This record gives sequence, structure tokens and C-alpha cells, in this order.
Amino acid sequence: MTSTKKNEKGKRYGRPLMTTTKKNEKGKRYGRPLMATTKKNEKGKRYGRLLVLKESPYRSDNHAHWLCRCDCGNTAIVSGRLLRGGNTRSCGCYQRECAARAMRKLHKMPSVRKKAAAAVKGKKRVYRPDGSFFFAKPKK
Repeated sequence: MTSTKKNEKGKRYGRPLMTTTKKNEKGKRYGRPLMATTKKNEKGKRYGRLLVLKESPYRSDNHAHWLCRCDCGNTAIVSGRLLRGGNTRSCGCYQRECAARAMRKLHKMPSVRKKAAAAVKGKKRVYRPDGSFFFAKPKK
């Protein structure tokens, strides 16, 4: 079933009606209707750090995928649905940067550790009755 019209040459045009996917034993159609989808042209648009270059031939779950170039120089193939939804903003470099930043904050920077080690070098650990300690120069 379609809601198409014919032009002057007799060719059909228009949008087909939604069709269902299954038939029962009597041949009657039932189930969820399939929606007609239109592909959105994302070429040239920027999403976060990604710039869309062209459409990729890869398709998953009937979603168009796009070849994108990240600001760091890498390329990535990303679903248009994830781009528009804001779920994918980079090739993965942003996640690596955030993880590295968190690790530096958590474990301190190596230069800070070196300075701390140099400050206590040659000092003796002195324990207090409560179990805590401090560094003191050894008595000569």
C-alpha cells in the first residue's frame, strides 16, 4: 500500500505508507510499523573535536556512519546518531587526556615526589605515641 501519485509521464511519486514487518498464519500483516527514515547530511559539520569528512560505507542497525577527523589528527568512523546525540565528541583522545589528568592529580606529579624525597633525604623518621611520624635530622 502506498500513498503515491502519478505524474504526467505515469511514474509514481510520493512517500510510501508505513508497512508492518510480519504476517500471521492467515497472511494478515501485524507488528510494529516500519518508519521511513531520511539520512541527514552531516558533511562539514563539527561535533566537539570531530569534523565530519564524508559518509562511510559501514552501516549498523540501519544508521549511517561518518568518517571524521579529530583535532589531534586521528580519524574515526562514528554513527550519525551518536554524533547528533553528543555521545561521541572525539576519537578517544579526550578520554585519554582526562584519565591522565586524573592520574596526575591522584598520584601527584613526579617532580613533586622528587622534591619531597630530596627534602627528607638524610633525615630520620621519628614516631609519636599515636603512631604518626615526622622527619628530623639525626643527632650527631
